[in-house]
Amino acid sequence: MKKSILKIFFLLLLLSAWAASHSAELSVTFVDVGQGDCIFIRTPNGRTLLIDGGGTPSWKESNYDPGESVVVPFLKADGVNKLDCIVATHADGDHIGGLPAVLRAIPVGIVYENGFEGDSPEYQNLHRAIDSKKIVSSVLRQGMHLILDPSVTFYVLSPPRDYYFEDSNNNAIVIRMVYGEVSFLFTADLEFEGEYNVVKEYGDRIQSTILKVGHHGSATSTSDEFLAAVSPEIAVIQVGKYNGFGHPYPGTLAKFKDAGIEVFRTDQVGNIRIDTDGKTYGIRTDRPQVK
Repeated sequence: MKKSILKIFFLLLLLSAWAASHSAELSVTFVDVGQGDCIFIRTPNGRTLLIDGGGTPSWKESNYDPGESVVVPFLKADGVNKLDCIVATHADGDHIGGLPAVLRAIPVGIVYENGFEGDSPEYQNLHRAIDSKKIVSSVLRQGMHLILDPSVTFYVLSPPRDYYFEDSNNNAIVIRMVYGEVSFLFTADLEFEGEYNVVKEYGDRIQSTILKVGHHGSATSTSDEFLAAVSPEIAVIQVGKYNGFGHPYPGTLAKFKDAGIEVFRTDQVGNIRIDTDGKTYGIRTDRPQVK
């Protein structure tokens, strides 16, 4: 009898040790879609979220669709057979142009938007796909929470609840995601005006471990005040090689260097995956980081 009790006791100890070493993890992948944004999140409870889907703006007059060529194959290779939700941050082609291909290929629970209607072909194509698949859509505004996984908190920091900016980039959905002691700030194409509003509303409560740099590291994003409030350890820039816009701006890169913030760029290292157990995090890239 005593031996049986001892065996059960040691078995429980082993199970406890195994559980401690196999904590549920949150994974975030910044998908290399060239000049555009696409972020895939899998929560500890297995819920899935896609923020934007890359895309080729119609003015480029190109048939290349990163959604079809990059995002869908990436999701299928990762074993995704359903997306619980998609966040289309704003109507720019390099953010939503690839989403119709995703909607056609993979079942989606709900699509969140900023509520700012666009007249671009990319916006119209997205809504045709949403309507065709009879997918529920909803609007996210400042002060709201995205409910996906009880172990992860998603705070919506922008756009403002009661007005829109004139510039579409500043109307983009900005989300701060928190899992334990590790946090991510997803800024889409937010520029100085939108950054100022976020800092005014939240101050240093936007401090985050990992910052997805606004507007591909352009000269019109990442103000000194905003960067000081976020105070990240890691900065991720989603940008295309030879993009023609001068992204990322050398002055923005200098800010990160001066602050001792390590920068990872999709044009240099490909996909960037960050896994965290809520206390520590690890970073994996397709190609070695350039020092």
